[in-house]
Amino acid sequence: YVPSTSVRNLRAELTAAVSSVSILDAELLPRRQRPVRLVRPIQGPAVMYNRTNWTLVIRKEMLGANEKLDNQVVDLIFGQIVLDTFSPTCCRISRSERAQMKDQLRRYGITLQNLSQSLAVKKIVIDSAKEWPCYFTKLFRVVGLGPEVRHYTHVGLTHAGIKLIRQHGLELQTIHSYSYGELSDCYADEFSLYLTLDDVSVVFQTNRAPLMAQVIEAQMIALEKDAKYALAIEDYETHESTLLSFRQGAVIKLKHKDGLDDGWLFGMYEGKTGSFPADYVYPIIGQPTEATIEQSRRSAIKKRSSRSTLVGDQNKIARSASFKSRQTKEASRSALTKSKSPTAAKTAPAKKRTPTGGTVVVDDDEVSLAGGGGDDDAVTMTGRFSMMQFAREYFRHDKYEMQRRADGSIRGTLKLVGTLRATFGRGGAKRKESWSWSNLADLVKFSKSPIQASLLPLPSSLNKLALEAFIAIMRFMGDYMSKGKSEADSVYYILKAMRDHEDLRDEILCQLIKQTTSNKSTRADSSARGWRLLSICLAFSSCSDLFKPYLEKYLKAAARDSKREFHATAAICLQNLFRTFRYGGRKEPPSSLEIKAIALGRFTKRQDRKSG
Repeated sequence: YVPSTSVRNLRAELTAAVSSVSILDAELLPRRQRPVRLVRPIQGPAVMYNRTNWTLVIRKEMLGANEKLDNQVVDLIFGQIVLDTFSPTCCRISRSERAQMKDQLRRYGITLQNLSQSLAVKKIVIDSAKEWPCYFTKLFRVVGLGPEVRHYTHVGLTHAGIKLIRQHGLELQTIHSYSYGELSDCYADEFSLYLTLDDVSVVFQTNRAPLMAQVIEAQMIALEKDAKYALAIEDYETHESTLLSFRQGAVIKLKHKDGLDDGWLFGMYEGKTGSFPADYVYPIIGQPTEATIEQSRRSAIKKRSSRSTLVGDQNKIARSASFKSRQTKEASRSALTKSKSPTAAKTAPAKKRTPTGGTVVVDDDEVSLAGGGGDDDAVTMTGRFSMMQFAREYFRHDKYEMQRRADGSIRGTLKLVGTLRATFGRGGAKRKESWSWSNLADLVKFSKSPIQASLLPLPSSLNKLALEAFIAIMRFMGDYMSKGKSEADSVYYILKAMRDHEDLRDEILCQLIKQTTSNKSTRADSSARGWRLLSICLAFSSCSDLFKPYLEKYLKAAARDSKREFHATAAICLQNLFRTFRYGGRKEPPSSLEIKAIALGRFTKRQDRKSG
C-alpha cells in the first residue's frame, strides 16, 4: 500500500514491469486482462518483498489550478507522457490522441530511447497532453442517482473543471465538461457527492465522496487566488484619487501591482484604475460570463452568511464572558468594602452615582456614566452636548475635494464641490438655511475612504496634517493600505500632530469618534482598533474646554451600556480623559511593543504624570 503524496499532487501506482499500467488504470480493464491484483489497505503489520517482478512508478495524475512546473517536474512529466504514448494499455489516451502524439514525437525525433530534448520542446509536449480530456484527470468511479446521470461511470477532476465520463470498453468518453465557474454548490457526506452544475443538481454515490469534495474545494481556492476578474459585492465609493470606486454588481478587471498590502487589490473599472479592499469583491473563476458571475455572487452570499453566524457566536461568547467578569469584580468590590475599617471608610472618597448610570473609578474618584445609550445613540441623539449638535455648530458643512500633487502627496488646499445646506427655495428664492440631519449624521459616522477636508475649519497648513492624520487612523484600523508604515508609525504621527498643534487635538479626536461610530468596515477588528487608538490618544493629550462636554458625554454613553461591544474600552478612554485633564497626560510616547499590546487589547495601567 503506497499513500498518496500531496506535495506535488503525485499518486503512487503499482505497475507491471513491461506494461506500466497503474492500479487506477487497471480498474478500467476487464478483470481477466488486469496485469496486477489490487491490494487494499490493511490495518496492522505489513510484509515487504526485496525481490519482485514489478516496479514502483510515480506519475502525475492531476495538475493543480494554475500550477507552476519547475524544470525537474517538467522532465518527469515529459517522460511519463512519452511512456504512456507508446504503451497500448494506457486507458487515459484515446486511439486518435495516441496517433497524433506519436506523429508529434516523431517530428521531434523523440523515442523511448531518446528523451533528451530542450525544455521548450518538453513544454510543447506537455501542453499538447493537457488538451486530452482524461489524461491529467483524477478519476473516481461513481454511481449516478437519477436518470440524468445514471449512465456515467466516472467523475473526473482536472485543473480546469469537472468531467462526467462514461466508459466504453477500454476507452473513456467524456460526455460533459464543466468549468469550476459553472459549479454553484458542492458538498459531500460519507458516501454521496452533491453537485450543482449549471443550475442542475446531481448526486453521485461513491465511497470517496469526502475526498472529491476536498479536491474540488482546493482547486477552486487556487483559481480564486489567481482570478483575473472580481465581482463587487458592496458599494465602494471614494474621492481618493489612488483608490477605485465601484458599485455593487460591477465586474472589475484585476491587475498586478507591486507593494500591495494583504487584503488589498488593484484593478480597473470603467477606464479608471486604483486600489480597493479585497473584502468588497469576490473573485470570478474564469471569464466573466453570466454563469460565472452568478456563481461568484452565490459564493459571496454563502461566505458572508457563514461569517455573520461566526461573528454572532463570538459576540455572544464575548458578552457572556464580560458579564461573568463584571459579576466577579462586583463581588470582590463588595467583599472589600465590607472588610474596610471605620477609619478607612471615613477617608474614602464620596461616590458619584446617578439613578441611570454606573461609575468608573479614576484614581481616587469615581466618574458617573449617566446619560445616553450606546455609542451610536450618542451620535444620533440631538440633545445638549451631543455629537450631532457639535457637528452642526462647529463642523464644515461644505463639500470639498482633496487636492494632491503629481507624486500623490496631499497639498492641503481645498476645492469646493458642494454644500450640505439647502439655501434656495422654490423658484430660486433665497430662504433660511435648512439642515439635513442624515447628512449631519454622516459627518460623524464611519467613512470607508479618506475624508476630503478636515472636519473642523482649519487653515490649509493644518488641513494637510488633518487629512494625513485621518489616513494614519485608517491605517492603524486596517482600513487603508499601510504602504510600508507600521502601526507604531501611525500612532507616533498622530501623537506628534496632537502635541505640536493644539488646534488638531479636537480634530483628531472627532476623527476617531467618526471612525468608531456605526463602523461598517469589512475588517472584523477595525472598530476595536479604533477604540484602542482613542485610548492611546486620550492618555497623552486632552481636548479643548469647548469640546470636553461633548467628548465626555460620548464616552459616557458608550461606556454605560454593557451590551455594547466596546463599552469596556470606552470606560478606559473616559478614565484616560480625566487623568489627562488632572495630571497633564503621559510625557513619553509608548514603545512599539506597548502599541502592539494595546492594539491587541492588552491595556497597560502605567501612566506617567507630571510632578506636583
